[in-house]
Amino acid sequence: MGNCLQSFENDESSLIHDDASFNDSGRRSSTTSDVTFEERRENRNSFVTHCPYIEVMPSYSTSKPSKDDEIKHAKCVGILQHLPVENYVKEMGCETECIICMVEFCEGDKIRFLPCLHAYHKHCIDDWLMRSFICPSCLEPVDSALLTSFSQTVSYD
Repeated sequence: MGNCLQSFENDESSLIHDDASFNDSGRRSSTTSDVTFEERRENRNSFVTHCPYIEVMPSYSTSKPSKDDEIKHAKCVGILQHLPVENYVKEMGCETECIICMVEFCEGDKIRFLPCLHAYHKHCIDDWLMRSFICPSCLEPVDSALLTSFSQTVSYD
């Protein structure tokens, strides 16, 4: 079966020709028929630019975040402040492992509890919630569960 991709003259196949000779140190000595490294690189770059199967990755802007992104970030930070953080004690009766990093809790670790009562390392869940505001264990939306827990504790007399 043949190669369906276009081949270029003077590519890496020059490395396997029989006319190459090696010096005492084991390095390949140059002959007049050898192709320089720069020529091989140019041929390879030419192939890449003409290959129909290679797509250029989109470039992402490193500019400042938009106003909407800043507002979303501020809301997340505000909600995170309402979620309790405690030092882990073995007798707590909660999970023994953070399912985000898959590391067991140690005495004194800062853990954060979500309204659904799942517990995670504080830094793990804070990073998670900045991207997705759902519990990684039960997929319950944290913000709506937080609002529900607030409404249950407030009495309307």
